[in-house]
Amino acid sequence: MGGTKDNCTNKTDTKESAFKAKSRKCCVWICQITSEAFLEEEDLLHYIGRIESTVSKSAIGAVLLIISYALSIMSLAIGFLRIGICQCQPVLPIFLIVHGSALCVRSLFETGKLCTQTKREDASSNECSPLQTLSKISSVLVAFWTITGSVWVFSIVREVNVNETNNMNYCDPMLYWYSLVLVSVILTGLILKAIFLLVISLVYCRYEDRSWYSELMADNLGAFV
Repeated sequence: MGGTKDNCTNKTDTKESAFKAKSRKCCVWICQITSEAFLEEEDLLHYIGRIESTVSKSAIGAVLLIISYALSIMSLAIGFLRIGICQCQPVLPIFLIVHGSALCVRSLFETGKLCTQTKREDASSNECSPLQTLSKISSVLVAFWTITGSVWVFSIVREVNVNETNNMNYCDPMLYWYSLVLVSVILTGLILKAIFLLVISLVYCRYEDRSWYSELMADNLGAFV
């Protein structure tokens, strides 16, 4: 028994150590791309664009793009299959259909942008292409539509019934819970992204003299590694 407990403890410690190591590498990577953009870009918009471009071309960007495609397909499927079975909020299936379509279009624009993007190191210095413009417009539309859908979803949280089909407040459980999780996850992502962009923008605008920054980041990154 004691040996089994020790093995479980060792496995837990190993997982925690691996998680801490991955988190440390992620922090170092974020600090590196932000510091490089900070030192090389002389404009706030290009600075933010440089960071977003680097992230979108990384493994994290690829994973997010795959998740975006998966969510768009799931939203379209659930929306079409659950039309007319949510008396409590009849617009939820329509919300999912429109959201899935917009998210799919946005993902296609993002994929096209990555495929046609030049391979120069400073990709953010390139002129804004039509695909980049369309990708940004579609991202804004997805964000606003998510906010609109969140109003519909959260407005029925206290009254929705997912068990009794004859109840006037009935809503299909898959339709309701998927919509709730979808808007919650996307809103959380938007908030975290907004906070991150706000922080790096404040740092960029606060310090005009960048000569000290490379040495400071080198020392801090050395402490992480």
